[in-house]
Parts: sequence; structure tokens; C-alpha cells
Amino acid sequence: MDASLVRAYEETVYWVFAPHAYIPLRIGERSPDLDALLSAAGVREWAFITACNPHSQLLSPAENDQRMEQLAYVLQCEGPSVFSQDGSDFGERPFVAPAHASVWKGRKDNSRGCEPPDLTPAQKSPERATEQHAARNTEPVRVLPGAGVGTGGDWPPEPSLLILGIREEDALHLARRFGQNAIVAGTLGEPARLVWC
Repeated sequence: MDASLVRAYEETVYWVFAPHAYIPLRIGERSPDLDALLSAAGVREWAFITACNPHSQLLSPAENDQRMEQLAYVLQCEGPSVFSQDGSDFGERPFVAPAHASVWKGRKDNSRGCEPPDLTPAQKSPERATEQHAARNTEPVRVLPGAGVGTGGDWPPEPSLLILGIREEDALHLARRFGQNAIVAGTLGEPARLVWC
């Protein structure tokens, strides 16, 4: 991996747009505010993921918006078993659809009335029919919108999602589906880590 690219990821500030405040996440640092969100949700693990600019290839805002819609759709309609075998990490907490317009343009209620955007074959889950899975899978996921903002000023902010309660290996699997180089992940009480896909 190119050293300048690694440095860019490490120096980026990963902002979470929480209901009460914007929370900055930095690699190698703990976040008491994030820990409070995890505790309130009753989970320990988290990941910060984008679908934008796959493999660090800059796309247009419209293309990135479409990719974020696809990511939100996967989370909303495929649900927890996208990540884990039994969905037990997620309990009965509600899915929080990001209200940020450029990140989520779907339904903002807690129903699963999903209209799929165009998914590429890599983004689709080949082992299940999405609509059938959504109909039988009722475990919700807690998600908050965010953005990765570089410090160099030469890369636009990337709309992203913070997923609470997702295992690291499952977050990596999801990120690979969307062509990402890395995710930011962590556990309650521990510093944020950059994890390469």
C-alpha cells in the first residue's frame, strides 16, 4: 500500500452525525461519546464504512450518492444476517435510517418497505433472494450517518455510515462488497483502528 495513501487514511477525521452532536473519530484515539452510543445500544463492536470512491478512485458526487443508497439498502433490507449467522449482535434495537439526504433517500420510518437501487453483482448477496430474506428477517440494525474528512484538503468528504453492533470480520466482508480499501473499527472502551480489507 502506498505510504501517502496510508497516511491519508490515518489522518482523516471520521465524523459521526449522532442525534445529539457530531462525534469525531480519529485513528488510535478513544471516543467517550462513541462509547456512550455503544452502551446505550447495548453493543460492544462498531465499524465506520463508506461505499464511495472504491479503491480510492474518485467518482462523481452522483455516483457516490448512488453507491451510498446501495449500501443503505443492503443494511436496511438484508439485515443482520448480512453480517452474522444468527443476527444476535443486534437484538431488538431499531434501524435508524440516516436522515442525511445525500446518504439515504429511502424510507425514514422503521418499516422494511424497500425499493432496491441498482446493485452490481458484487454488491448483491448471491446466496439469498433479498426480498425473501427481508420478509423473514426482522432483526434491526442501528446505523448513523457520517463522513470521512481528510486533513489535506485534496480529497472531498466521503459520506459514510457508522454501524453499531457489527463484528469486524463482517464489516470487512461488507466493505469488500463495495470495493473499499479499509474500514475504521473498534470495540467499546478501545481506540479506533484502521483495518485494511
